[in-house]
This record gives sequence, structure tokens and C-alpha cells, in this order.
Amino acid sequence: MSDSENKVSDALKECNKLFVKRALEEYGYYVHHVEVADRDNSHFCVDTPNGRNKMVPTICIVFREETLVTIVDDKGKIPGDIADSMRKLWQESTIPYGEIINRKKYCDSRMYVFTKSYERTCFYDFITNKKDDVNAFLKRRLGKAPYKIYTAHEGMSIVYETNDFTSLGIESKAAALGKEISDMAVAYVKEKYYETMEPLFYVRFCHPGMKDYNGYYLWLG
Repeated sequence: MSDSENKVSDALKECNKLFVKRALEEYGYYVHHVEVADRDNSHFCVDTPNGRNKMVPTICIVFREETLVTIVDDKGKIPGDIADSMRKLWQESTIPYGEIINRKKYCDSRMYVFTKSYERTCFYDFITNKKDDVNAFLKRRLGKAPYKIYTAHEGMSIVYETNDFTSLGIESKAAALGKEISDMAVAYVKEKYYETMEPLFYVRFCHPGMKDYNGYYLWLG
């Protein structure tokens, strides 16, 4: 990066720190960090009074799980009033660095606000990037690898062929195997993110002969 790009990057990190600090002090919200896409790279737009659209920046607030569960609604969405306050807080957090960053690129009164859980994001890293390790673990434990492992944001579905599911006695072993996989995830997260976290994802074993089994929907979690 050029010197000017480095200065902008450093300034945005400071904006991030200020946002996290103020979110806790003023709202009691535990935020790990925020991820901002500027107006040119957000791919989100809003309607304007003249009937046209304009691109707006976006901010994803990566809350700690303990905070996120207390503020989202039943559908997992952040309420409008909280989104408004977080949008305003971000705009205010950029003011001290207005001479370095182009605030029009990074702030807008109608910018989109997204949220996610830091802890769940860490475990999703394990789910998506360590699927081969889970596959190898199950082959060692059971003598046979799964037919398929489906991953989703909330967890993983491990599918064995129906005959294998029965002959390997997976139903009686599922809880213990799931615990070992969860322990693998906790160890992975501790090593990579330097924190010990309670596992926040499901591990389920299934087979095509189960009632209501639908492989397509397993793609959706």
C-alpha cells in the first residue's frame, strides 16, 4: 500500500477502537470490532427523493455473543433504533480522523448496519476450514469416513449411508463423537484466536433413511 493508504488504514483502526470503547461506555455493548465497506465497495444502495439510487457504505458490528443475544429480535435482526444509534456512533467515531479519511466514503446517515457474533464467527472458521480434519477423525474412530459433511453457519451435519449408520452404531455414539468434535473446535479457536470459548455450534449425525431426511436442506443448515 502507498503511504496515504497506510494512513487511512491506520486511521480506520483508530476509529474502530474508539467505536468499541464508546459502545461499551455509553451503551453497555461488548463489541469485538467493526468491519466497514466504503461507499465504492459496499454494493448496497438506497432510494433517493429524485427516484435514483445512491451507493452507501456498510458497517458490520461484530458483537460479543453475550451482547448480541440481548439486542436482536426473534428473527436475529438488530432493531431499527439500535441500528440508528450504532450508525450515529460510527459517524461520530470518524470525526477525529476526518483529515485523514474521506468521511463521505465511510459514513452516511442511511448506511446499512449488519451484525454478527464474534464467537460464532470463530467457530464458523473451524466448521468451514477443518472439515477434512473432522472427516479424518471420524474415519479413525469409526473405521469409515462419512458419506458427506454439510456445513452451515450454525454447525455441521455429518451424513453416513444408512447401512453404515446402523452397522457402526452411530446413534449410540453420536453424543460422544459430537463432544470430541466440539473439543477439537475449542482447541482450534484457542490456538488461533487466543481465547477459550464455549462451543456455539451443533454437530448432528444423520442418514438418508431417517424420517424427513432431505439432503438439499442440509445445505441450508
